Amino acid sequence: MMKKIVFVAAALLLANLAQAQQNMLGCMDASLRVQAEQVKRDLKPQGFVSVRDMMITMKSKESVGIPIVLTQGKLYQLVFIGTREANNMHFELYDKAQFRIDERKFDKPSESNLLVYSIVPEKTDTFMVALSQNLRTKTACGSFTILRQDELPAAAEKPAKTKPAATKPKSKK
Repeated sequence: MMKKIVFVAAALLLANLAQAQQNMLGCMDASLRVQAEQVKRDLKPQGFVSVRDMMITMKSKESVGIPIVLTQGKLYQLVFIGTREANNMHFELYDKAQFRIDERKFDKPSESNLLVYSIVPEKTDTFMVALSQNLRTKTACGSFTILRQDELPAAAEKPAKTKPAATKPKSKK
């Protein structure tokens, strides 16, 4: 009987979490989507591939936490695009011990609503990204994309081929 109660409680909890996740990820803003796709296209020639891409419903002044796993030695671009109607945007990155590694604030998203944060982790670990916007309305959409550099660009992989300088044989005197 006790196992049944625990199972039902766990199922209800999972259903509530799934609904909350769906509500958080359920928005669509065409202009943000276009911007996110353009960033991915711009970084593709540098060997970056998208490993996570989402649209997020964001409430004004409330942080959205996104756990991410990053691999040691790989170069990542974390891309946050907020609405241009926001008064400001905030990006924070935490390690597993909840130590804030870095934070970035934008006071005028109307001028630039795009943040690209580069990181090469010293160890493979789970990190937490916290995103927020101060909005004039109660909610708005945001976009978050993780890009990882899987291949070096062709120019960086192959050293330029150069011909050895022609040398004249030394004459014997």
